[in-house]
Amino acid sequence: MKRQYLISLLLAGLQLSLGLVWAGGISLGMTGAVRKKIGELDEKAHSKNATFTTERSPLLGKYEPADGKVLLIIGQDQPALEEYITDIGNPGGLMVYTSIQRLELIKVPGDNEGGTWDFPLSFADYPDMAVQIGLWMSGTTGSEDDLDRIDNGDYDANLDTLGNWIKNLNRPVYLRVGYEFDNPDFHYTAEKYVRAYKHVVDHLRAQGIINVAYVWHSWAQNNSTAAINWYPGDSYVDWVGVSFFLTEMSAYMDHIAAIAVEHNKPLMIAEATPYGIGTLSGQTSWDNWFKSFFDFVAAKKVKAISYINWDWETIPMFQGQGWGNCRIQNNITVKGNWITETSQSEYLHSSSTLYDELGY
Repeated sequence: MKRQYLISLLLAGLQLSLGLVWAGGISLGMTGAVRKKIGELDEKAHSKNATFTTERSPLLGKYEPADGKVLLIIGQDQPALEEYITDIGNPGGLMVYTSIQRLELIKVPGDNEGGTWDFPLSFADYPDMAVQIGLWMSGTTGSEDDLDRIDNGDYDANLDTLGNWIKNLNRPVYLRVGYEFDNPDFHYTAEKYVRAYKHVVDHLRAQGIINVAYVWHSWAQNNSTAAINWYPGDSYVDWVGVSFFLTEMSAYMDHIAAIAVEHNKPLMIAEATPYGIGTLSGQTSWDNWFKSFFDFVAAKKVKAISYINWDWETIPMFQGQGWGNCRIQNNITVKGNWITETSQSEYLHSSSTLYDELGY
């Protein structure tokens, strides 16, 4: 009660000092940043698992680490994560994939063609780790008809299942809604993508799912100067994400990073792997990809990185496409350099204080 009382006083003070009108949870006349923060404080006050810490800046976004901190996430299946944990240590988060049509891993445990998980429905074996989820929306054939079906509510029952699953994880979740929206192979047109994205977010919010941050994730490997056409709006986006595969595409990644700054959103490298370079060349691999990767993290003040720790040639759907072996632990030089880099104080790993540091 004391915690809720203090937060109520804070909310009342903000309303009074800014001349706001607050009725039924809707505020008028406030800036987007203030509205966002009030909503988060109110959310914390009403959460049964709420914790309140005065050490966290009120300017931080949903599950955003403090300035100068970077959440380390590893994906994108169970073997990749377990090998990483065994050979290197516990990351701060794990990355998985599912689709709104089939709910792989949730309704259909096992292989979703992009990786395997051998246990059903639970991440209990991975405590003190955030979860990053890529939510596929365009169907198995890349048909935009599925975007219309999402907007029409045809998959709302699956969204109910997804929402309950996220809620029961009892940890911070980052949901990439229709990830890599500007990847031409995924056939997302801007108008239909925005409507489907908003429907997913609106439905989960109406369901009362609060332990989720919504990520707007660009492929950023082609001319993304019109990426803003896919932007669903500040009230629907908690994070901006980019993919980091080819270092020569840095201009496009820079453009997405600029959108994050313009809209006051934390930036996540939502997928990363040294395409065509891999890890087996040791220092050459490091110099030709990893150095640029970590330089980008520092220069753009990236708040979360998601590395795909795969030998892509062992994954049937990616064989022969030139991705290569990107397992960090498969080369002693890359492994040593990676441990040196990610052991620095700015990187957040699994720990008993991680959720507090993320504002959960």
